[in-house]
Amino acid sequence: MTAAALLNLGYALQQEGKLDEAMSVLEECAKEAVGLPAFLSFASSGMAQIEVWRGNLTAAGAHLQTALDAGFPFALYSAQLVQAELLVAHMDERAADLIAGYLASAESQSCMQTIPRLRELLAEAQLSVAN
Repeated sequence: MTAAALLNLGYALQQEGKLDEAMSVLEECAKEAVGLPAFLSFASSGMAQIEVWRGNLTAAGAHLQTALDAGFPFALYSAQLVQAELLVAHMDERAADLIAGYLASAESQSCMQTIPRLRELLAEAQLSVAN
């Protein structure tokens, strides 16, 4: 399969809640994505999100770094969403400020797939700061 087909299959499995299968397919996508920074970044962001859901924050951070290092601009929004998840999970005191910046950036580019969750995470971060 091509990196594009693997990425789409991985995301579909992720949406169906088949996280083990999705992780396997996204790992294969990342291997196939040599020289294709967009696919590497999106696959790594997807793997990071799965690790956040599993509570494996260290592994999520490693996949996030791979996504960011790939340097594909549009995939940055997916990576920032995962970074926001990690900031909230770690109760980082910088979370609200950083997430507000991520949200402003996503809104300025009409990145509709990340905006709703970023808003939720911003509210969670602000609530944790207030307490």
